Order: sequence, then C-alpha cells, then structure tokens
Amino acid sequence: MRKRKRLISLIAILCLIAGTGYAVNKVLDNIIGEIPADAEPALLKASSCFANARVTDNPKRSYTGCIAEIQTIMKGPVNEQTSLRCYYYLAFSYFMNKEYDKAHQQATKMLKLALKLHPDNSTVKYTAALVENIQDGEIDNLEDVNISLTAQGFTEAAGLGEELRKTGEKQ
Repeated sequence: MRKRKRLISLIAILCLIAGTGYAVNKVLDNIIGEIPADAEPALLKASSCFANARVTDNPKRSYTGCIAEIQTIMKGPVNEQTSLRCYYYLAFSYFMNKEYDKAHQQATKMLKLALKLHPDNSTVKYTAALVENIQDGEIDNLEDVNISLTAQGFTEAAGLGEELRKTGEKQ
C-alpha cells in the first residue's frame, strides 16, 4: 500500500476506533468499555504508561519509552481487551514519533482485533469498510475521509482527523 494510503487509513482508524489524544476515553470506551476496576495489572500498567507519555527527551516519559514498555507488556500473557488497548497505545505513540509505517501496522492489528471482538459494532464495521475503500483507491485524500465521516454522523471524528493531520505535518 502506498505511503499516502497508509497514512490516511491510519488516521481513519485512530479517529474512529480509538479517538485521539484529544478524545481517547470518549471514543475508545465506546468500543471496548471503560477500564474496569478489576482490570488485569498489564492493562493498568500500559494505560498508566501511555497516560504519562509526552513528546520529550526524557526517556521515562517519552513516546519512545512508552513503546518499549508496552512492547514488553505485550510479550507476556495478556487478554484480548488489553491487547486491543495496547495496539492503540502503540499506534498513537508511533504516530507521535513520526514512525507512520509502524503506527499503521499497530492500527491495522487493532482494527482486526476490534472486528473479532466487536463484529456487530457499527463503528468498527464502518471503519473496516472505510479502510477498505482507502486501500482500493476509492478514497484517496483526507477531505474525502472527512466527507464520509460527516455523512455517517462521525462529525467529531472528522474534526479529530484534521487535528491529527496537522499534528503530523508539524512534526
């Protein structure tokens, strides 16, 4: 897949399935639910690591440090809900590090797992169809993605996609 298509589908997946740094809890929780009080320790550790990550040179608080820690967590036994969130955390962290191919790989894993866990969820199904349209060349720019999102009632996600695009251009 061409680099431009990967970036457009990455932005679509991040906005619809997981939200962005601006609206992670609102959108992510709609797909996979709030982090339960009795969540497995791996999920709590990954979520805490991601919540504290920033664009910084401090390796303990950087997205690079977050990536390394979450990859370590993912090597251990984790349930599928933890994996789903970790794929998002990795995708967003790679995006913030301008490692768009790696971000796309993680976002694709997240979408596949979301389809498995939530096959009847309309947002998950729409996201999968949108990504397929991007891959097939039917949608080839962010403006078309935003038109599609708005037409489907995902107005907030369309705006978040624009913010993500601007963030990617600035870095």
